[in-house]
Amino acid sequence: MKILITGGTGFLGKFLVHELAPKVEKIYILVRSKSLNAARKMFDDFNNVEFIIGNIRLPDLTDDEDQHKMLLENVDTILHAAAFYDIKGSYADSFLQNVMGTQNVLYFASTCKNLKTLHYISTIAVSGDYQGIFTEDMLEAKQSFYNHYSKTKYDAELLVRNWNSNNVQCKIYRPGIIVGHSETGEMEKVDGPYFFFSLLKDIEKSRNPLLSLMKFFPLPYDPKAVIPLIPVDWAAESIAKGVLQNKIIEDISSYHVFAHESPSAQEFINDALRAFGIKTHPIPLPKTRLNPLIMDKVKLPREILSYMYSRTIFDQKYFDKDVLENEKRTYFDFKDSFFEYAAKRMKYS
Repeated sequence: MKILITGGTGFLGKFLVHELAPKVEKIYILVRSKSLNAARKMFDDFNNVEFIIGNIRLPDLTDDEDQHKMLLENVDTILHAAAFYDIKGSYADSFLQNVMGTQNVLYFASTCKNLKTLHYISTIAVSGDYQGIFTEDMLEAKQSFYNHYSKTKYDAELLVRNWNSNNVQCKIYRPGIIVGHSETGEMEKVDGPYFFFSLLKDIEKSRNPLLSLMKFFPLPYDPKAVIPLIPVDWAAESIAKGVLQNKIIEDISSYHVFAHESPSAQEFINDALRAFGIKTHPIPLPKTRLNPLIMDKVKLPREILSYMYSRTIFDQKYFDKDVLENEKRTYFDFKDSFFEYAAKRMKYS
């Protein structure tokens, strides 16, 4: 197997390369020139990794004609993991990277001479504000979106699904909220649930005296909302397993990639408060127009409100059957290391 990977130096991408490199013949990693030295250090243990100077914003992915020709002749698998992930990001940045970038990857894929499979990393955020059971083969469900990231990832997945594949098999992976390593809890940046941990740090250190004295803490969330978490190493292992499988599929396969028995918002908040040693009791507030203002007051991004009120149930039937082969990994298997690392990181930041 000779794989071209986009986004190979990203948080998830690094784990994907380390999972795949020992098991395949060749990996080509698309990397910007300014990131080349860092990428070399990142993967210096592997002799079968080759770097391609380029960018998914380029129509041919690379301006080097020799490298472009070589890829067209050799690549039999594409793993498109590159994306602009910033729930507070502008529409222009999100569109250029997520939609136009994916369109360029699909154009490149159409010209590969020996391409057999295309793997695309989407997100469960494509469900938008849909309420109810969202199956793995669903996409267009009249949903609307709360941020540009979710909307442009939806548009990008739509491109992949409508792509004229010419007998190329397509697999789509929709990770849940990716968090730190399952054993160490290590995470690179403040993102997703880590925004909430920043708030708890302020309370713990009495940086916000009003909050630290309150016995009850009103917060906009639905206690029954499900928080679909997945440690980065588990996500990489699952996706790599899907890439390496030789199962013949008749149509596009898509998978919801996150841990089983994911916590409710109430359970997650209670676990976080315990980890930080905070005795304030959270009080769920109903969904109103005032919620964005409350988020501003407690210094949380407005964009995460959609996750705090989501009643979407993500079916994982195909993920369990095709990828995990009915192996179960749950929130309870990693939550201790997750919260322990978060509390330590925030304490010393």
